[in-house]
Amino acid sequence: MNKIKAIIIISFIATIISAVIGVAVYYSFLSPFRAAANEGNLEEVLGKVTYIEYNVSDQQGNKYIVKVENNPTAKSGVAELYSGDSLEYKVYYNYSGSGLTYARIEYSNGTVKEYRGADVVVLEDFFLTSLKFNIEPANLTVTDFSPFPGVAPVYLPKFLGERLQVNWDMLASIRRGTGNVSSLMEVRVGMGKLVIMGKEVSGATLVLNPSAPNPTVKWSMLSYSMFLTDMKGLPVVGSWSVSITTPGQEYRLTYNLVTIHFSG
Repeated sequence: MNKIKAIIIISFIATIISAVIGVAVYYSFLSPFRAAANEGNLEEVLGKVTYIEYNVSDQQGNKYIVKVENNPTAKSGVAELYSGDSLEYKVYYNYSGSGLTYARIEYSNGTVKEYRGADVVVLEDFFLTSLKFNIEPANLTVTDFSPFPGVAPVYLPKFLGERLQVNWDMLASIRRGTGNVSSLMEVRVGMGKLVIMGKEVSGATLVLNPSAPNPTVKWSMLSYSMFLTDMKGLPVVGSWSVSITTPGQEYRLTYNLVTIHFSG
């Protein structure tokens, strides 16, 4: 009888442990979507981050490194793009709650370009997505598809929510059947794990493919695949790829987060 009781108790404890683990995994799946739904503006997001580093590779096998040093107090920073061990260029930037307010690019050949006022808008999308992307709407010719030193690991979810109308609230509440998660993109989600800074973290996988490509909304022409996790209340993209296929040509960049440091 005592053996039977012991078996029952052990089984009960095992069931409880499994349930707790299941709830934790489920929470880690929903948590990034909730963080994305509540993500603040650029000043609020970068106010939580002091350093970001990630690797990039393209379809030809070229490899890049991006390092971003951010000063939340000064609301400024510098982002560097390396090709292998060689520094390609630096981007000095200032920001506010409304976005970038100033940018200065210093190229390795000594060329310097400054962007102020309305001109800085030219760079803002590149900075927020870590991607320099341009396409000719008339003939769908890609004129630029290259890595840009930016803050995509912490801001890409916000950008996708605004530009591609991704409804993070709907994903966070698992109400995908009540409407379209995005009017521009087909969205698929799943659970996943990824090693970041030597630690395995749980989160969500997200795949977005164009459902209604619109050349006037150029970011809707791209396909996105990413792993998203919640860190310090921010939706952090641990790895992601961006691609587009045009007649006779495919463009793809793959990014992997190496390090992220938070303020405070």
